[in-house]
Amino acid sequence: MRTADEILEDARRLPVAERKRLAKALEEELSLEPATEKQEAKRVAGYKSLLAIAGSLHSEHTDVSADKYKHLAELHADDHERPEDK
Repeated sequence: MRTADEILEDARRLPVAERKRLAKALEEELSLEPATEKQEAKRVAGYKSLLAIAGSLHSEHTDVSADKYKHLAELHADDHERPEDK
């Protein structure tokens, strides 16, 4: 991933007109003013795409809750010798 300094250096190499266009686009995107309908639509679309993939990824790693019965069985197993077993 590129650093912010590398991105800024690339931006400095742009022609003046492109730098102005980039600056304007950044100001609009980062402004504290209420979002326009177009900006809001972009944000909602991004959020919807994340929701669409939520829960669809799989990992080979399990956690305690996935194996809770195994862990509970081990926890409650009677590993101690009883006096009559000696």
